[in-house]
Amino acid sequence: MNRLITLTRSLVVTALLMLTPSAAVVLAQDDGDETGRHPAVGAWIGDATPQDPSDPEELYVFSQDGTLHGFTNFGPAVGTWEPTGERSLDVTFAVKLEGGAGLAMVRGSSEVAEDGQTVSSTYTVEFPAALAGTFPEGQLGPGTFEARRINLEPMGEPVAPFAPLPPGGAGASPGASLGASPPGAAPDASPAASPAA
Repeated sequence: MNRLITLTRSLVVTALLMLTPSAAVVLAQDDGDETGRHPAVGAWIGDATPQDPSDPEELYVFSQDGTLHGFTNFGPAVGTWEPTGERSLDVTFAVKLEGGAGLAMVRGSSEVAEDGQTVSSTYTVEFPAALAGTFPEGQLGPGTFEARRINLEPMGEPVAPFAPLPPGGAGASPGASLGASPPGAAPDASPAASPAA
């Protein structure tokens, strides 16, 4: 039951935001007032289960042409969105469920906040016939979804350089893929890290 609630929320988030961080172009991140773009256009970090802080966030991109791409907790999402007002929109998207279970359909209505930085949505999820023994037939819901815009930020001042990868590759220790050393760790004293004499 908890998995159903989590899946439903994730699908709702994807459907509500209709944002897809695929190879689609991330268009303007502004509120659209001066450019004529709908304020939903852009990249978003979404939460299909805002009442569950342990639920991982998802990524969405809404394109100016009405397409949506997303990376949900249950698989990639692709769909369409259409404005229903100055800051409101309806979305419909399909989520390709992991494990070959088929496509779940998410349908929702969303409202972008006046400042253009957040989205609130309600949605339903319809699971494929292959999961009829697990989920009832038809649209389940409604669920709630919240998202925040990904705004362009300047690169900050680095606090440390990337360190060389440890023996064994990037998966050898937490943070190794970014070359981070654990707090309090001694500098690398291996011969490879020492200057030649």
